[in-house]
Amino acid sequence: MKSDYLEEEWEDWDETNSLEEKSIRDEESESCDNIEDLNINYIITEIKDLLLNITDSNIHSNMNKVLKKTSYNQFIKYYQLNPNLSNYTIQNELHRLQFTVIYKQNHYQNKDDIINIHKQISNHILWRMANQSIFSELLNIIQNTFPIMQLYLSLTSKFCSFYLGIKIS
Repeated sequence: MKSDYLEEEWEDWDETNSLEEKSIRDEESESCDNIEDLNINYIITEIKDLLLNITDSNIHSNMNKVLKKTSYNQFIKYYQLNPNLSNYTIQNELHRLQFTVIYKQNHYQNKDDIINIHKQISNHILWRMANQSIFSELLNIIQNTFPIMQLYLSLTSKFCSFYLGIKIS
């Protein structure tokens, strides 16, 4: 008789879903669809504006001015204080990005050769800089220039090459 009870429960549930209640739910659903459409249209407009602005030479000039405010000493200090970036480059970036290392007047692109060179001179600052952290300053400027919170800007490199000309004094 348990199943009869469940069937009665379902029947009761169907009875409470009158046409009026269904109509209200349909209107709420349409309202949600309209809000979603508005949000999508807003984001599309923001992306179009971003694409127009990002190609604007005046904006490029302003971004360059901001970049020039960072001195070489300020920029290089981050890499001097983070020796762990050297191993990060070899462990995480070498297999993902293209590297050419110029060392003792020879060019190396073979990953094993580059690893061997790294073992010899792992403390060289160029190893610390040869990863995507080099883009952080630029990304900050882009995000501050185009503060569109809804777009959550991020920088991803599809292709990146590093040419490291290492000279040992």
